[in-house]
Amino acid sequence: GDGITANANDVAITAAQTTITSVVNTSLEIGRDAHNRIKFGTDDQIIFRVGNADGVKFKASGEIEAGSLDISGDADVDGTLEADAITVNGTALNTVIADEATALAIALG
Repeated sequence: GDGITANANDVAITAAQTTITSVVNTSLEIGRDAHNRIKFGTDDQIIFRVGNADGVKFKASGEIEAGSLDISGDADVDGTLEADAITVNGTALNTVIADEATALAIALG
């Protein structure tokens, strides 16, 4: 009645599971193959493995670790933003600021 049936040679699990309330395992991994998984085996982390690489890690501290971040909408940072390089439409931020300062100086005479 719970969607899991032990047979003589196998265990049958129905696709729609509505009665399972907990799965606990120190090396639990969920995925479609060895290259695409969600891994729970590292203490205090959830690791998303995509394309055969551990691409994103959610950590207990609240940190999200990833090799890159692409946001197509707005971003709201409530705290300090630290970056090695910032560009505006492909131009380095310091160049944009210098150009704006020059334009303002010329406009003010």
